[in-house]
Amino acid sequence: LVHRRLQGNCLQDRRTFAVCHGDEPCPPCEEPCDVQCGHSKCTSKCREPCIPCAEERCFSRCPHSACTMPCAAPCNHIPCSKRCDQKLQCGHQ
Repeated sequence: LVHRRLQGNCLQDRRTFAVCHGDEPCPPCEEPCDVQCGHSKCTSKCREPCIPCAEERCFSRCPHSACTMPCAAPCNHIPCSKRCDQKLQCGHQ
């Protein structure tokens, strides 16, 4: 058996496989969408377009800077290089 990735509108790197159908295209992905943000989770199937989050603010932030874009827009928060006071479970800072 030859396995290939499911095709369709799936933009995620899914680990779901279907049996190859020769020259026929693979069926659209029927898995649940795994796109989510801090406000909500997409309830569509993977092959269907997501409904953008309507929240006004993105959750991406640190004590030194924050994203100023709406949640559904591309984030403009540049990862911070300043020392963080937060301690990890392993004890590192």
